[in-house]
Amino acid sequence: MAPIIDFRDKLFGEKIEDSPSSKVILCNWQDNSLGLLIEEIVGITELTETEYEAEIERANLKRGYVDKFLKLKDDIVISIDLTYLFDNRQEEQIIDALEETAPEGTFNDSARE
Repeated sequence: MAPIIDFRDKLFGEKIEDSPSSKVILCNWQDNSLGLLIEEIVGITELTETEYEAEIERANLKRGYVDKFLKLKDDIVISIDLTYLFDNRQEEQIIDALEETAPEGTFNDSARE
């Protein structure tokens, strides 16, 4: 089992409405599994980095949790770095939830060190 975070609520303060298109993406966060509830999966594809990265950094549009910007045909996709997505209080709550859901002896508590 893994704790699930409403990704829209985390980024924009608005909860995702439950629908058939809502999905959970299992992620690796500080060597533990974490689920991100998202509104919809549009597709899965291999992406490449773009020159937009440097331009956006210069324009101060890049937030701490944005890892990089990737190009998909005529669209730009944001790669999220989960390390910077949660503040210290939220991190402690997630770690507590991970401890509660992990089978005994399987929780990796390196995040607390």
